[in-house]
Amino acid sequence: AKVGNVVASWVVSPLIGGTISFFIFTYIRKKIFYSPYPMRATKKAVPYLVFSVFFVLTLAMVYKGLKNLGLDLDFPEAPCIAFLVGSIAALASYFLVRKFYQEGLLDVVPGLEGAEEENALITTELEEVPKILDSITKNSNGDLNKRIKNIESEVKRLIGEIKEGTYSKFNRAAHEASIQNVEKIFVPLQILSACFIAFSHGANDVANAIGPLAAVVDILYGESVSIEVAVPLLLVLGGVGIVIGLATWGYRVIYTIGEKITDLTPTRGFSAEFSAAITIVIASRLGLPISTTHTLVGAVLGVGFARGVSSLNLKVIKDIIASWFITLPASAVLAIIFVYILRAIFG
Repeated sequence: AKVGNVVASWVVSPLIGGTISFFIFTYIRKKIFYSPYPMRATKKAVPYLVFSVFFVLTLAMVYKGLKNLGLDLDFPEAPCIAFLVGSIAALASYFLVRKFYQEGLLDVVPGLEGAEEENALITTELEEVPKILDSITKNSNGDLNKRIKNIESEVKRLIGEIKEGTYSKFNRAAHEASIQNVEKIFVPLQILSACFIAFSHGANDVANAIGPLAAVVDILYGESVSIEVAVPLLLVLGGVGIVIGLATWGYRVIYTIGEKITDLTPTRGFSAEFSAAITIVIASRLGLPISTTHTLVGAVLGVGFARGVSSLNLKVIKDIIASWFITLPASAVLAIIFVYILRAIFG
């Protein structure tokens, strides 16, 4: 049953990470990117996002987490401390974004002020045109009548576009520049979410690797080495190993997840990393040995789906999923081979 739960968590965790990232990025798109004033919308949204990051991260650490530092708090102390830390961080982010806004980094979208009222006025005036054209066609025929009908059809199409909101008076180039400013604001947020992922990575993957090793040390040395003493030392060893791995081969995975699956920007990266981190931290608290990479890939896919399937590199995704199925039996076979080799050597 336990093995089944672990295997199920490998499937469920990417789905959960992808679902969360889908909704977070959809929220960012609707509230910020589709706003007439993206930077004003960012000014309002960023404090809530910062609060969420710090609240979840702090809660993960202090809620029965940092026992060695005496910070293994329970309810209601842990949520209260997390709420306080999140509120302070959100307040600081509010003033930072406000400072950028005052420096003119935010919204420069000329011609949009009063656009809705102007469009309503234009629509009202245009709706009179077909009536006038109808009266003209009564007194005309032939080629002139056909031309008037074409004009009337074009006017009606234009009225429909205005009513549906597809027609706008603002400068598209200026709006795109404003979106670029939004991405600049999200750079620190993405760095913050990346740190959150690193924390989650250590909380889960290092523990996954050190758990069996700690058991081996306990069996080998028995009473001569206290397991409480051995585990912290082994965790340091695991931390060193993860740093060396990142410095040597990590760039390959970084390139695949960061560039090959879908195009990532600071807003998309933040959505994926924060979602993956939430999923991993929750799994760690529940004691589930999930894969950080699986979860992060799922979160990146969620962002891609929010943009549309066409934004995803399906070939790379197929290769990644295939590798997930291959690595499990491959590692099992290699483990069996090494067991027999070591038995042959050491008896």
